[in-house]
Amino acid sequence: MEKEYKDMILGERKIVNTNSIIEVDKITNFDNNQFHEFSGIHKKFDSSQSPQLYFAPDNMCGKTANLDVTFLNAAKTQMSLHLIYNPSTIDDTCPYYNSVIQGNDFPINFPKDIVLTKQ
Repeated sequence: MEKEYKDMILGERKIVNTNSIIEVDKITNFDNNQFHEFSGIHKKFDSSQSPQLYFAPDNMCGKTANLDVTFLNAAKTQMSLHLIYNPSTIDDTCPYYNSVIQGNDFPINFPKDIVLTKQ
């Protein structure tokens, strides 16, 4: 039986605000052996078989999302990501409970749409 190889993307993020203050830094201490906020690429469950990344941010009470991946050129050096929340429940121990049950979004600091370019 031949071995099958699969490309994987594992990722973290660093967020620097307009005042150059680092709000989130998961990159400085990146470790290949830990759980990562981003993982994939896997195929969507619908008939399109489009690629997706799984996104599980820390401290969001178990809220997760998928990021639809669209490659923008044949060389695959640019891709757009579109965030889609996964269905979930929330309990009253979550610090965002009151806000979310009032119809507000989870405070996930990641854009709904972004274009990434390979450096």
